[in-house]
Formats: sequence, C-alpha cells, structure tokens
Amino acid sequence: MLGLGVSGRATVFDHSPPLQDPEASYSVGLVSYSIFDPAQGDTIRGAALTAAPGLISTNQGVVAWSAGGIVYGRVYDPGRTNWAEFNATTGGGLDFRNDRGIVAWSSGVGVHGRVYEADTGQWMGFDQASAATYNLRVEQGVVSWSTTGGVYYAAYDPSRHVWVGEAVAGSTLDLNNTDGVVSWSSGGVVYYTVYDPLLGRWAGDRGVTGSTASLRSGGGVVAWGVGNTVFCRVYDPRSQAWMPEAALLGYPSNLAITNGVVTWSVVGGTVTRGYNPVSSAWTNSPTPPIAFFTVSTNRAAAPHRVRFMDMSVGGAA
Repeated sequence: MLGLGVSGRATVFDHSPPLQDPEASYSVGLVSYSIFDPAQGDTIRGAALTAAPGLISTNQGVVAWSAGGIVYGRVYDPGRTNWAEFNATTGGGLDFRNDRGIVAWSSGVGVHGRVYEADTGQWMGFDQASAATYNLRVEQGVVSWSTTGGVYYAAYDPSRHVWVGEAVAGSTLDLNNTDGVVSWSSGGVVYYTVYDPLLGRWAGDRGVTGSTASLRSGGGVVAWGVGNTVFCRVYDPRSQAWMPEAALLGYPSNLAITNGVVTWSVVGGTVTRGYNPVSSAWTNSPTPPIAFFTVSTNRAAAPHRVRFMDMSVGGAA
C-alpha cells in the first residue's frame, strides 16, 4: 500500500515491503540475512557468497550491498515465503542508495535502479546510460541525478509495472528532488516536473524567467526569485496542470516553503502565498490541504494487492 496520510507533496511512492527490520551481517565471504515472519511464526534466513562489502543497508525492509563490482539486493516476500534476490553485474555501486524499496546506484557509465514487484515476484529494473554523476538521489520513490550534459529522473509506476523516466539536456547546479517534485534551473530557465500516475507520464513545465539563485521546492510547490519578482508553481492533481503565480512585491529575501505555503521577506514585512484549490488561484492565505489519492485498480479477484499513490498538497507532513 503506497503513500497513506495527508501531507504536503506531489506524487509519493512507497515500495517498501510489508515486513520491516531485517538483520544482515558479513563474515568470511558470506552475507547472512534474516527476518521474522509473524505469519510463519519463524525467522526466515538467507545467505549469499560475496566479497567484503563496504556497507550493508537494511533500510525499510530491503537488504542491499555492493561488493566486487556487483550490487546485491534481497527482500523477503511474505506471500511467497521466500527471499527474492538480484545480483547486478553492472560495475560500480559504491554510491548505491536504498530507500522505500528502491535500490539505485551509478556505475560510471550509467545509473541503475531496482524495485521488487510483489505482484509478479520479480525485481523490476532500469539501466540508463549516463555520464558520471555526483548527486544521485532516491527520495520518496523518485530517482534523480544530473551530469555535465543533462538531468535525469525516473519513477516506478506500480499500476503499469514499468519504470518511467525522462532526460532533459542542459547542465545544472541546483537539482532538487523533494516530495515527488523534481526541479532545477539551467540557462535562465526553471524546470519542474512530477509523475502523474493517472496520465502514466511525467507532467512537466518550465518558467522562462531568467537566472535564479534561490530555487526552492517543498510540499509539492516550487518557488524562485528573479529580481523583484517571486514565481510560484504547484501541480494541481485534479486539473492535472501546473498553476502559476508571479508576485511583484519588492526584492525578496529568506524565500521558504512550509507545508505548501511560500513565504519571503521584503522591506516592511513578510509576504505569504498559498494555493486555493477551490478557486484554482494563488492567494495571500495558507494553502488548505488537498487530499488526493490514486488507486492502482478498483476491481480484481482476491487476493490482490491494491496500491494507493498520494498526490496530496498542503497540510502537515
């Protein structure tokens, strides 16, 4: 089940397995791992022959490590009562990430991602050719990174059982991956995008506003300042569109986003901008919560896993 709760975000995916807190250790060429299955009333164990790993991660139910140019992943599937594994011989892997069920890493010539799909009992992967990167991130189900030549991002859509990614040319120094929104600036243009599971694609837009040094992202909202203007954007999941705002209220400082509300300081006080989903307009008031969830299916023969994807905006995290 994915993304429960009302909070400030765009589209949040949580692919974590239902059982948490596995244990893992290394000794003399062997990584051993185990987890307690309450339905079986027993601890289920596994092991893998491997070179010495630099780090074994057991984050949020997934066991992952890198050793000898191989990236290893293990997850316990309580429905099948077995450990599902992958061993990726891509090389690299020293910067692997393990978050919310996704394992991602770079190999120097590409970026790679894996997520376990319980419906099929398989690890689903992507392998994207890419120059070296220094800022690979996995945040709330979204993988992002940049190189000297472009920006890349991808998310796994559990409804369609596929990874969906995009690449945009142009270098950047301010790539953000926060609360389901990927944003960055390049060549005087600000880009922002979110994965919309109803559309089955990334829904992006851009603001040709000039160079900025104050790009902010949080709670599903993007904001930045150029000269004496603050630009705000939020993706409204009901209209499936980015809603724009440009406020000319003096030269801003202390630009911030909290729970989908944009604030900044000007001479004489603080300015507030929030998005009103009823009027589909930005106002001087805080953003009221928009509780919006998509579901992977509304009919299926039991037993069947139903996934919820959280596209809510506003509220407290």
